Amino acid sequence: MTLQEETSAALEGRIAALQRVLRRLAVASVRPDRPGVALQAVMRMIAEAGECRARDLCSNLGVGAPVLSRHIADLEEQHLVIRRPHPEDRRSQLIALTEAGITELQEAEKRRSALLRRALDSWSETDAGTRPQSLTGSPTR
Repeated sequence: MTLQEETSAALEGRIAALQRVLRRLAVASVRPDRPGVALQAVMRMIAEAGECRARDLCSNLGVGAPVLSRHIADLEEQHLVIRRPHPEDRRSQLIALTEAGITELQEAEKRRSALLRRALDSWSETDAGTRPQSLTGSPTR
């Protein structure tokens, strides 16, 4: 059974609304002295992939090499990632989170999760699992 165009459009709208709310949560959870949303996204991709090549990160994040290079340099300066030569291809490098990077990412995820729980504090477990309407309002109330 194929999806009707209207159903697909409605679903896309709900996903877009959810993305906006999640983005607000992410921005609200950033501490001024710590990596911002973009750097956290890079760290999350590295955490999911494990040690990986920059070109794979570019592809997964949908960013160009110059943008990623700046992000990696920023993270490296903060001792949150480490680069090493790829053992099979000396022209490329492998990137991994440091222990400090893993800790930083876990703390950022805890802050976002706490904000989401506060935004949904009036919802029951059943509501959270099945509530069809999109999220509205400020995630930092």
